[in-house]
Amino acid sequence: MRTARIGLLFALLAAWMLAATGCVSIHREKQVTVFADTSLKPVLDATAAELQKEDGLTLHIRYDGTAALQAAVDAGARTDLLALGGVSASPRGSYTFGSNAVRALMSAHKVDNYVNIAVGADGSAYSVTKPLSSKNYAAAQMVVDFLLSKKGVHLLEQSGFVME
Repeated sequence: MRTARIGLLFALLAAWMLAATGCVSIHREKQVTVFADTSLKPVLDATAAELQKEDGLTLHIRYDGTAALQAAVDAGARTDLLALGGVSASPRGSYTFGSNAVRALMSAHKVDNYVNIAVGADGSAYSVTKPLSSKNYAAAQMVVDFLLSKKGVHLLEQSGFVME
């Protein structure tokens, strides 16, 4: 009898821990908070509509300049996905090519690995990364995967960007 009670206690504790950490998402709406450079607004607005329609994923997007968003994340602002731009110090095709702001946050251990999604006509590189403070990696990865899909690439091209 005592063993059964201990087993039940452990099962309840495990269920509570899964629910508290967000591993179980029964009836939970999928939402992602995105901080993005204003240059990416046309792309991300269209992306948000597509992801809402296809996957039920809601994007809450804050648009601002790269420097302001970089400062916010550096100061501890929480977001699930970060899309920043800026002229890269490295040539295209180099493994260090990408947003200098994202690379600086990576050096400060504020963000995870990044992926380059686009290059603007002025040579600005736009990179997407997931901040280390985010607990919403799976849903944020859905946005990254969409941006790298055929539909996402098409949206980028329509907005005047080219893929890296």
